[in-house]
Amino acid sequence: MVRINIYITSYNDEIIEEVENRLSELGKILRKSRSSVVPQFHFYRLETDTDKVESIENLLREYEMKDLISWYKVEETLSD
Repeated sequence: MVRINIYITSYNDEIIEEVENRLSELGKILRKSRSSVVPQFHFYRLETDTDKVESIENLLREYEMKDLISWYKVEETLSD
């Protein structure tokens, strides 16, 4: 198991809900937050199998290529 941080920028709340549902199918969402300064910026901490990280990146890339999200970043973390 690995923990990853996921950062997403999107101007569409329905898309964020959809992405969140897809992420929850690929792992356990340990934490999530939405910026109070920039409400389009979302953060998720996910615990998942190591072999699913690439699937998560591909999922987010697909949303970005369709212009449904503006930006994303996935990074492994050691913190809780």
